[in-house]
Amino acid sequence: MNRTKIEWVKNPDGTQGYTWNPITGCLNHVKGMCKGGGFPCYAYRLAHGRLKNVYLANVGLPELYGTKCVFDRADTEAAYDEHIADPFYPRFWPEKMWLHQLVGSKRKPKGIFVCDMSDLFGIGVPEEWTRRVLGVIRKHPRHRFYLLTKQPQNLSQWSPFPDNVYLGVTVCNQAMFDKAVYYLKMVEARVKFLSMEPMLGRITIES
Repeated sequence: MNRTKIEWVKNPDGTQGYTWNPITGCLNHVKGMCKGGGFPCYAYRLAHGRLKNVYLANVGLPELYGTKCVFDRADTEAAYDEHIADPFYPRFWPEKMWLHQLVGSKRKPKGIFVCDMSDLFGIGVPEEWTRRVLGVIRKHPRHRFYLLTKQPQNLSQWSPFPDNVYLGVTVCNQAMFDKAVYYLKMVEARVKFLSMEPMLGRITIES
């Protein structure tokens, strides 16, 4: 867990918060360009840059957790070899699940951005991984957890969310905004928000 410079990630006392990445990697891109808005993904750039060797050392891909390859391929072994060579393919980090060791049980409540190097509800992330991370969140009600996704259609199956969750959806244009609002209405969460970053077009907000 690391301090973050992301402006809106705050501890409950207003100081700068943290990031926590028990899952890394994402499939919602084409050569590093986000499919939704067509903008460069900063997490992809880091995964293929200074974090590349760290990520490649982790073989905890979905296939090793009993999840079939995202792609329907007969050559499963070849697909696995391809995935393991991709530092931004989804990976699970079980050693990071011991959150109490990172935040301390007697320390001040923290504001924690979960999976800023991935998407907890994203394409290719096994449901079991999401379930385990949400389980950790429920065990730490004194801390605030920020969850941000580009896949709002996947949120309802996890509703209702714990009261210590701030649930957000990234929107960059009108289509993403309309989709986010539509699916957020189906979800129970104490706090719901939209992250309009980057803004790639005019967005009309109607009551």
